[in-house]
Amino acid sequence: MPENIERALLYVKKPAHFRLRLFADGLLIGVLVGAVIALYHWLLESADHLRPVLYDFLRDASPLWTGGYFLALLAVSGVVRRLMQLDAMVGGGGIPDLKGVLRGESHLHWLRVLFGKFVGVVLAIGAGLSLGRGGPSVEIGACVGAGVSRIAGRSRAEERFLLTAGAGAGFAAIFNAPLASLVFSFEELSKNFSPQMLMGVLGASIAAGFFTQEIFGVGPMFAVGSVLPVPLGGAYLLLFLLGAFSGALGRLFNGMLIGSLDTWAKSPLPAWLLAAIPFLAAGVLGFFLPDVLSGGNFLVNRLVEEPLFFGALLAVFVGKMLFTVFCYGSGVPGGIFLPVLVLGALSGAIFAAGATALGVLPTALSSTFVVLGMAGFFAGSIKAPLTASLLIMEITGSFEHLLAVVCVASAAVLVSDLIGGSPIYDALYERSRRRREEIEGAVRRRILTELCIASGSVMEGRTIASIAWGAHSHVINVRRGAEELLPQGNVQLKAGDMLYVLTDAQEIAALERAAGER
Repeated sequence: MPENIERALLYVKKPAHFRLRLFADGLLIGVLVGAVIALYHWLLESADHLRPVLYDFLRDASPLWTGGYFLALLAVSGVVRRLMQLDAMVGGGGIPDLKGVLRGESHLHWLRVLFGKFVGVVLAIGAGLSLGRGGPSVEIGACVGAGVSRIAGRSRAEERFLLTAGAGAGFAAIFNAPLASLVFSFEELSKNFSPQMLMGVLGASIAAGFFTQEIFGVGPMFAVGSVLPVPLGGAYLLLFLLGAFSGALGRLFNGMLIGSLDTWAKSPLPAWLLAAIPFLAAGVLGFFLPDVLSGGNFLVNRLVEEPLFFGALLAVFVGKMLFTVFCYGSGVPGGIFLPVLVLGALSGAIFAAGATALGVLPTALSSTFVVLGMAGFFAGSIKAPLTASLLIMEITGSFEHLLAVVCVASAAVLVSDLIGGSPIYDALYERSRRRREEIEGAVRRRILTELCIASGSVMEGRTIASIAWGAHSHVINVRRGAEELLPQGNVQLKAGDMLYVLTDAQEIAALERAAGER
């Protein structure tokens, strides 16, 4: 048996030892990710505070200073373009690329992606581009996980767990939301619950959250404080309406984002100019509509404290959405996670302003609807309602909003489904996979993957021999609780069984769907 496969089978033979090692590796990864994200967070927060001061100075200074600033933006765009040439994964948000890595369809050059993404995002968002730091934080964490895995000589199968652990640590560190990071790792990244995966992500998230908050003193990204809970009664009808409203806007955002990517891809302009345009646009908008610049977490804090008038809300919402899809479509390093939450807060503020004007919502609950709108837009766009619910509860620091958040997120997902929406990260992943295969051709890699048989799935109740596993897939072990079963053809699979399958990377997605679909 090849050595790499023999090493991969250790987690089948000794699951308890393997989980302990994953937890220990996760702790180390979490500490390293926490240190990197703390620096990353400090640089971006410093840029957000310095930018208004700079524009105040430019408004009163000689036009020569303004000309010099735009030349500096051109120079920064050139640096970012050079960073993007280091690796294809430096550009964009990172989560769609990470999905491809986890499915074995592409290889992560962790050190150059870590360097390029870190510096590229700091320069791009620091210059005012409407992009998020959340997705890049997840990818940066995954790079650290890959680095630890390869330096320690872990198997490719184990590396998949450590990549996910690093990604969860990146999420926990940037949002100060360890519980949401756990759910995000399963709901959005791995699409599969696994005890082994849980231990790695748990250790990494705990360590990253502790390190960023207690050691480096990084505060929460959103300082919304405590907001009033929604009282039981007629107000709950407004929650479902808010979910439908913000979910539909999230679906609209997804369509605009894909359209922007397609438009930029067809542009005949030279590459240097394509990279420069969003930076120059940010420079202009800084004078006329500064609220749409950068990720926008400061805007959410402001909306909770002092809501804007309806007209101003509408202008900022439209400007923020258009500038976000414009920047992301250019391929510059930066994600959409944070802009999605900010657009959700704006959608909640717009809904609350309308409902208050009609006399159906007390003014005191306006701030609450701002926060709940974040869950609705997030669930409608990303379609991760559990992550949305936990994230909002950790942002507010209260479980009093649990029922209200679930109502909004559920309504948003249902409306997005009804109008034909697909999760934005899945859509972006499929788009990048198709483009990569057009350029490079399909790359075939062998990988050991773990599947959990879901209750009601097409695999439940069937024998191993009766399932079409694919031309390159072989079941090598079945674990049922603490019992191990030989993967013979007459073994009947039950809900909760853990299967270990040696497969081709191209077949992982189909196997995961079959194990989870009803």
